[in-house]
Amino acid sequence: MLLLNIRLRHATLGLAATMLASCALLEPQAERYSPPPVGTTYERDIRQTGSYGKSFREVSKYLGERSVMGRTLFAHERSTGQTSMLDSGGGWVGQFKGESPIFTFEPSMTVGYPMKVGKTTTKEVRLTMHAQKRVLPFQSTWKVEAYEDVTVPAGTFKAFRVSYQDSLGATGMNWINPDTGIFVKWSNRRSEKHPMGAGTQDAELLSVNTNR
Repeated sequence: MLLLNIRLRHATLGLAATMLASCALLEPQAERYSPPPVGTTYERDIRQTGSYGKSFREVSKYLGERSVMGRTLFAHERSTGQTSMLDSGGGWVGQFKGESPIFTFEPSMTVGYPMKVGKTTTKEVRLTMHAQKRVLPFQSTWKVEAYEDVTVPAGTFKAFRVSYQDSLGATGMNWINPDTGIFVKWSNRRSEKHPMGAGTQDAELLSVNTNR
């Protein structure tokens, strides 16, 4: 009887371990940054107050890979006349006018891949404003809070919800669709202590054409 109880206990523990491992395998995880197909266009409504400036709508287009500043970057052209450049890890490298940098981040602004719920990344970042030849150092922290459905005017998307805060006095929440690498929604806040002053920025995806 004692031997039978030991065997049953070991079998139960083994089953529990297998179930836990299976659950872990089922947790959503994005292994790498996946840009949308080249030519994809998407429109956002961006509502702003304070230091962020006036509200506006913009259309962006994914141009594909570009060689900029000795690096291969992913270029998203904006109707504002600027181009957002991302690195291979999906990190925001900065804003450019053509191939000329307006401002850049080193290292890039991202939680990093693989992306999964609970992941936290803290970095020492240098923001360079190239026209002013000014470098502003700060610390930033991202955390993947959840993987969830988010509904915006463009539809309902699966997205990682990623929180953000930095030592300059900014906080934010971003919803990233891992299938396209597109930010479906975000909400940013600057406090009074921020170098740019207080302000709010909220953006939602209005439409997306993946050009498939």
